[in-house]
Amino acid sequence: MTSSKTAGEAGATIRWADRGWWLSVDYPVLSTRGNFTRALERLRGLGAFTELLDEEGRIVHRNLFDDAALRDAWTSLALLSPWKSRLELHLKGDQIPYALVHDILWCAAFDGDARACEVRADSERWTIGCDRVLDLSPRDFDHDGTRPADAPAGKKKAKGADDRRHLMTFSELAPDGTIRFDRHAIADFVEAGERFRLCPAAPRGMLDRLLAALPPKLAPADLGWGAVLELDGSVRSRLGSALTAEHELDLLPRVECPLLGTPLVIRKRRGKSHERLRVELADGTVVSEKVIAPGALERVVADDGVVLEATVTGGFYRRMRFLLSQRSRLSPKELAAAGRPGRGYSMRLVPEATRDYGVFVRGLIAAATGATVDDEGDDEGDDR
Repeated sequence: MTSSKTAGEAGATIRWADRGWWLSVDYPVLSTRGNFTRALERLRGLGAFTELLDEEGRIVHRNLFDDAALRDAWTSLALLSPWKSRLELHLKGDQIPYALVHDILWCAAFDGDARACEVRADSERWTIGCDRVLDLSPRDFDHDGTRPADAPAGKKKAKGADDRRHLMTFSELAPDGTIRFDRHAIADFVEAGERFRLCPAAPRGMLDRLLAALPPKLAPADLGWGAVLELDGSVRSRLGSALTAEHELDLLPRVECPLLGTPLVIRKRRGKSHERLRVELADGTVVSEKVIAPGALERVVADDGVVLEATVTGGFYRRMRFLLSQRSRLSPKELAAAGRPGRGYSMRLVPEATRDYGVFVRGLIAAATGATVDDEGDDEGDDR
């Protein structure tokens, strides 16, 4: 045993030395009737059996098991189940409830190919980790454990709700427009689960191989995903009511009237003119140098240097009306060429259940399991 303080010192933190996986089952003489006597006869042949004396001179029976005797350990719990409230169970030195040890032993010793902690590319096992905590499926990409996977969006997490998280919630869209995964956060999340820490059959090697297979960076276009450019909250706040109000502009001479829905770009006008804003079409053609709008819009564009997007909503003769756009969608091709978002904007991925995502995640599963997986989702070979 090791300690971070001197043994016996007040507040000392005691840690058990790592001697691998082991379980001790301690129990006194539980009954003088034949049923306990018969159980004890079988228990003497399970694991390392010893009889001890406690501080008051009473007999204590102990069965000690390692990870090569999981079925015998489960059998001992089954034999002692009528007296489970009087058992003392220590797993790797820590006292553990009967129900938890029972479940861990059943899963580790008997479930085999049906073990729910392991991952395969099918509708039932797109998850990895005990209690299926890490989700790789082509759905619920934003599920971060704050609500059950089948609960409506916005509903608060109830007690006992699903704690699983999707792989993509451990990623971020970097300034260069690529996806980066936080491997350490993924490992910490999966390994923090109580069953994962305690179960001798937890898929640690599988998790390590999956993390090693994650690319350092990934282009959203490789997944067939686009993104949305959104105005930052601070810009929306500074715009205030100008964000949702309809505004006007005067067209330059000899400029054709844009059609309804035509996208516009509002940016700072060069030079020292009193009119400080200009409006362009998406191709850069200037259509107006006179914007009739509140000061908030002018301050955000002319003073803060934010380039705003808008759409034509109507007009008459040489005067057009427009509304500001709070967000715009980028296609995978546009995202690949966009790079860093402009001032006042942030970029958010739009995850979708695309064929490209299926190919990507099946490749991860193949690396984790050592299986050969085709792009239609069928497994070949050994998935263990």
